[in-house]
Amino acid sequence: TLSWLSTHADSCVIEPAIGTVDVNGSISVSPTETTTYTTTAMGLGGISADSVTVTVAYPPTVSINANPEILVPGQPSTLSWSSTNADTVVIDQGIGSVPVNGTMSVSPGETTTYTINATGPGGTATASVTVTVTYPPPTATMSADPGTILMGESSMLTWSTTLADSTSIDQGIGHVDLSGSIYVSPIETTTYTITAIGPGGSTTDSVTVTVLYPPTVEISANPETIMQNESSTLTWTSTNADSCVIEPNIGSVGVNGSIPVSPIETTTYTITASGPGGTDAVNVTVTVLTLITLEITSPSDGETIYRPDIIVKGTITNSEGNETGVTVNGMPTIVNGDQFVANHVPLEEGENVITAMAKDTEGYTASASITVYAQTTGDYIRLTADTESGVSPLEVTLSIEASFSFTDSSLTYTGPGEVESLDSTAYEYRVRMTTEGIYYFTAKVEDDQSNIYTDTVAIEVMDEAALDALLKAKWNGMKAALIDGDIQKALLYQYEGLRDKYEAIYNLLGSDLATKIQQMQDIELIYATGDRAKYRIKRDHNIDGQTVTITYYIYFSKNGSGLWQIERY
Repeated sequence: TLSWLSTHADSCVIEPAIGTVDVNGSISVSPTETTTYTTTAMGLGGISADSVTVTVAYPPTVSINANPEILVPGQPSTLSWSSTNADTVVIDQGIGSVPVNGTMSVSPGETTTYTINATGPGGTATASVTVTVTYPPPTATMSADPGTILMGESSMLTWSTTLADSTSIDQGIGHVDLSGSIYVSPIETTTYTITAIGPGGSTTDSVTVTVLYPPTVEISANPETIMQNESSTLTWTSTNADSCVIEPNIGSVGVNGSIPVSPIETTTYTITASGPGGTDAVNVTVTVLTLITLEITSPSDGETIYRPDIIVKGTITNSEGNETGVTVNGMPTIVNGDQFVANHVPLEEGENVITAMAKDTEGYTASASITVYAQTTGDYIRLTADTESGVSPLEVTLSIEASFSFTDSSLTYTGPGEVESLDSTAYEYRVRMTTEGIYYFTAKVEDDQSNIYTDTVAIEVMDEAALDALLKAKWNGMKAALIDGDIQKALLYQYEGLRDKYEAIYNLLGSDLATKIQQMQDIELIYATGDRAKYRIKRDHNIDGQTVTITYYIYFSKNGSGLWQIERY
């Protein structure tokens, strides 16, 4: 407000921008800048002037910002500010006076608001900026070693964290160090979760320890003891198994189940159950009782043989008295009473397994094995017979061969009766035997170095009456089956290789078969030598009104198991 007084004045003028005013008075002015106002008074006595200055002061301005405004602990932020019309600038939070314009770095430990005050002639201006301090969430990692264990074993949990104040693991473990390890032994597959808590919140991590249970398996046999040709049922159960295998001769089976078995000899069955947790194996023995008892008596198990072949002897019994054949390494043998003999069983250099197999007419079997060692490269002699069995009186020619030259030999024997010598040379002996049983002939030869070599061959004089009764029983058994119309039973008496042929003939005869079989007369033995016997049978035929008797022949031979069969007729 401008106020003025004048005396002896007729008029007044105020400049600038006001003009003529009363000679006394006041007026409000609002200059935008410092302005000097001059009052001029005019009267009869002249002119008088006076001046006053109105100073205009501007209020200060201030602004402040932060970059970045959001940060993590320890990270710096730059404060930047500017001001106008200020003489002094102050920032709080312990910073104090600063230039009216400037920058500075701050690293607050928590969210902080910075306030700036700018002071000048025009007053004070204030501004503020907030720097937000954020805490990142903690981290946590956990592992298990090993990740898979068997029931009862342990696994090590190992963990580490960052930005965490506390850490805990579930499954009853509880609070743990921020980093560390611990052994666990879960009884089942278990997932462990670690929780880490810090200023930035919480986080979790999990790991699973897989617990594998070892498989278990049980097996039983019902019945545990059987006769040959009977069966037993194997039954088994398992747990924690993916697969089961039964040996011998069965292979893969279900994890639970049963199966019938018909072993021909006492057999131990082993079942192995496999699963993620490993394997388990148990066994059960099925005892097979056989009618047949078989034993190799010579050579001895483990014996060393110094020639390329060997005579094998043994004993054989059948509790039911059934006809029983024996083979040794697939070769037929002489069977007489409870004795069996195989001549010249071939041997290879080194280890040899000699196996005797017995089979009777009811299908019962038995076996026995030994191991011998052969040195086959040296000199040797071999004594052979033109026939190894026949009925009494039996004449046999024995021949001696050698891997070296010789001019003299000798022959000895053991047996149930006297042997008549019919003729002999250094290389051949012809002999006759009449008493039934097995004879062992041994040839001896000396080489030009005075080395003595021997070889033995067995000859059987068969019981003609017993053989005749056996073969006639087979013939009559076949006839009875055919008369009854049981062709398949009849074929069991016949040689395996010709059964198809005779089956076709029997079927072709049809309803006439039984009649023709009934018309057959009795058979009569002609000879029995080696593994073959010949019979004759007579049959009357009406030819041109006359009865003519025609003789037919029947042949018996031993099969691959050493059992007599009807070969052909």
